[in-house]
Amino acid sequence: MTDEKSSIPPWAGRLPFEPDKKKPHKFRVEDCLTRLYGKNNHKVLTGTYLSTDKLSCSSFRILPGCYFEPYDIHGGDEIYYLAAGSGTVLNPLTGRTYRFEAGEFMWIPQGVWHQFYNFGNEEACIVTAFAPKMWSDMGTHVTFDEDPVIYNSKNIDWRKIPKETGYKDDGKAKTLGCFPANGPAARKSQDIFVTKPSQALNLVHGKENRMLVSFFVSNDFVHAGTMTLPAGFESDDETHKGDELIYVAQGSVSVIIKTKDFDPASVSVERYEVHQGQRFFIPENTKHSYVSFNRKNSRLVFFIAPEL
Repeated sequence: MTDEKSSIPPWAGRLPFEPDKKKPHKFRVEDCLTRLYGKNNHKVLTGTYLSTDKLSCSSFRILPGCYFEPYDIHGGDEIYYLAAGSGTVLNPLTGRTYRFEAGEFMWIPQGVWHQFYNFGNEEACIVTAFAPKMWSDMGTHVTFDEDPVIYNSKNIDWRKIPKETGYKDDGKAKTLGCFPANGPAARKSQDIFVTKPSQALNLVHGKENRMLVSFFVSNDFVHAGTMTLPAGFESDDETHKGDELIYVAQGSVSVIIKTKDFDPASVSVERYEVHQGQRFFIPENTKHSYVSFNRKNSRLVFFIAPEL
């Protein structure tokens, strides 16, 4: 692993605002900071929407038969939510591959090498989050200098590629803060974790008004999952200790920010309409609620870092 030069972009940790000036913010699809990632003919178009001192969020798309190169690694945990298509992720250090489908989440722990392939027939659309940061202090030009463990590669006996890694479940119940695995142990394991909807931690949330909250990842760095809002629903007020970004996967939602001078009878309530495919940022310790005016359920993908 080599470091050609430290090249962390100046916007890292301060997009679209400085850490001490964070505020609720709605992102349109076209509001992202776009860049090409990769080399030669294996580039993908990525778009970064948010980068705070706690959480970064972006997206990328890969056409059928394509993949990104070089191998990737990050200074924090990375979460994939697959919005459409299918994907195969390779860890070149172990040779393990991980398949996931639309609606599923993938957790790539901090310091784990990976490479995304699209062997499906549809474009793969990925929503990503990083916590606490996207890159380590070594910068963006960190390269994988070892021989990748892949089928028929030179000097590699593919039959010895491990069917499972050294990470072993400690036998404890899967709970919030330790799902689908213990964070520190997972980062040492070189494993990658896929969580399907049937495997999520499903919780009924709310004292007065109930909605379904499904956790797909929950550890000491980041929490990620979905909220299912019933038709004509208004949630209880909530506040998080960490920064939150929501992505509307289905339907639409009104996000109401409850400032100190909030008056529910006022016509000037601070409310944001967020539609399918759009994102909304809620800074830490900001009281807010969700309202759905749809005739069908709405589904929101959320990322919160570091604490709920």
